Amino acid sequence: MIKRSFIGLFPPVLQYEELDITKTVDSIKTPESVIFFVDKEYSKKDSLLIQPGDKISAGDILSVFNDSEEVLVPSVTGEVTGIEAFSGNFGKNYTAVTVKTTSNGKVNKEFGKSFKKASGNSLNQIIKNFPGVVSETVLINSDKPVDSIVITGIDSDLLILNNQYIIKNRIEEVKAGISFIKKATGIDNFTIVVPESLASEAQSAGVSVKTVELTYPNASHMLITQNIMGRKVIAGKTTEDAGVKIINAETVAAIGAVSVKSGIPDSKLITVINKDGSTNLISATMGTPINTILSHLKIDVNERDRIITGGPLTGTAIYSDLHPVLPDTDAIMIQDREDIPEILDNSCINCGECVRICPANVPVNLLIRFLENGEYDEAADNYDLFSCIDCGLCAYVCQVKIPVFQYIKLAKHELTRNNTVEAENA
Repeated sequence: MIKRSFIGLFPPVLQYEELDITKTVDSIKTPESVIFFVDKEYSKKDSLLIQPGDKISAGDILSVFNDSEEVLVPSVTGEVTGIEAFSGNFGKNYTAVTVKTTSNGKVNKEFGKSFKKASGNSLNQIIKNFPGVVSETVLINSDKPVDSIVITGIDSDLLILNNQYIIKNRIEEVKAGISFIKKATGIDNFTIVVPESLASEAQSAGVSVKTVELTYPNASHMLITQNIMGRKVIAGKTTEDAGVKIINAETVAAIGAVSVKSGIPDSKLITVINKDGSTNLISATMGTPINTILSHLKIDVNERDRIITGGPLTGTAIYSDLHPVLPDTDAIMIQDREDIPEILDNSCINCGECVRICPANVPVNLLIRFLENGEYDEAADNYDLFSCIDCGLCAYVCQVKIPVFQYIKLAKHELTRNNTVEAENA
């Protein structure tokens, strides 16, 4: 369960889970059918370079659209059985490619060579298919002044153990990944951020190691940039704007494994958070439907239970257990219908708990008044909307059960979308 203690009366202190060194990974058998998402909205008018009926192999580097740089690197060999539109959260649209898998199928043995030869945006597009990826620009962005790379050996939400496990058990692959990234980017300044208990393992990678206390939200990328790297992130900007690129240890290990072994990065490490708060570490082929994992673990999902991808503070509920495992599916959390936090349409009572707990010092009690009324520009201009680091603590402590974090995410999405439309029409 979430570990919570109190200093005085307020605020609550939440602790990250610490890796149990005896923790083992349960491997999930590749299902008969998998689904991959391509980061482009699908239209029947699009000119497709692959079609239902086409045979593909694990490790192929496939361009799906004639007019897009996005590529698909399938983790399985099989036959394409469907290509259709998929609508995600906040208006995000994808192209879903369904593949019927073939057991003992051929693997593209040239993938490793192609990966090592790739550079610039082509390299980025390939790595976007790797496990652990959370960034649109994975390595190289010539528009940003990046001079330092941070590898996180701790996950940014509670109960998730993926990156700690990687540091503990795959540090040689992380080391190889660092070597590859140095050559690809020309950046030599690397730092690994881990809990104190994993400092010795991290040091064997031969780069700078910094430790963080297991107190939430210390693993926030914004806080790491500010508190560990000493760089200030301006509101509305990214860590890259401050010169720091942050990459998950899982992604770096995958890069290292391919660069050394020329294999296919086909499996995703996932923390499954059960209804009672206990956790399982599993490895699943990317594209595996979530219901396959739940069935393997014998987790029953009943009517009005909730399936969440991500952790308990910042995760997102999904509407179907057919949703596939994606590169950024770090956790799958199941909430029993009786345990789902109540959300009420109440007004702020100005108790101040959200203000006291906010690590970015945002005046949340004032901000929420404008967000509830859709006054997003006012919230951004005068009440520090874009200073929020998306930790979700405000919603966690709200006495009247206002979904503050969801309001903030919606506002950021709407403002970003409006700015994009205005830029395109300028």
